[in-house]
Amino acid sequence: RPLRPGGGPTDIFDLLFGGGGGRRGPQSSGPRKSEDFVFKLGVTLQELYTGAKKKIAVNRSRIVGDGPKADAKKTCDVRRGSGMRVIMKRAGNFIQQFQSMCEHCSGKGYLLDPSRVQQERKVLEVYIEKGMKDGQKIRFPGEADEMPGMEIGDVVVVLDVRPHETFQRQDADLAFLKKISLCEALCGVDFTFEHLDGRHVRVRSAPGEVVQDGDVRSV
Repeated sequence: RPLRPGGGPTDIFDLLFGGGGGRRGPQSSGPRKSEDFVFKLGVTLQELYTGAKKKIAVNRSRIVGDGPKADAKKTCDVRRGSGMRVIMKRAGNFIQQFQSMCEHCSGKGYLLDPSRVQQERKVLEVYIEKGMKDGQKIRFPGEADEMPGMEIGDVVVVLDVRPHETFQRQDADLAFLKKISLCEALCGVDFTFEHLDGRHVRVRSAPGEVVQDGDVRSV
């Protein structure tokens, strides 16, 4: 599972844009897995910078009852377990054959016994580490639907960063556009802005410095 956010304010720029979490290791050659649940989670740029914890609710299926879990699955008799429907169509002197998905089992070839399947709601805590990126994945193994004869799939949380009104992320940097007047460009600038962690940072030009259009200042 994802680690809790760590680190102090002194190393935040080292952590920012280099955080871990959400990567998937090599696949094993074991049993098939049920389908993963993919959940897009909206986060702010501030939450990626400082770290955060959020909760999501997942509705999933679980096999219940006293008998073997494999008995909860039975072959679909409509298409003899093939999961496919064969359609024959005459076109002139020829006969065309098509295949389509079985409408009873949705192409799986089996049906689940409703008395052995129970829906449950699971609340998962998502720990967003400092420095995580837009589109980064956080994986919760074995939290998706349970299917007979299969390894339980994962819940995959994909971070979706909302635009910030002031800052933009540029690789390992935070940037924002500051408009100044011609007088400030010629005589010097002196302003304060609020950082994502709540700090107030002052920016001043050097005495006698003329600020050119498009100049970049690093803090």
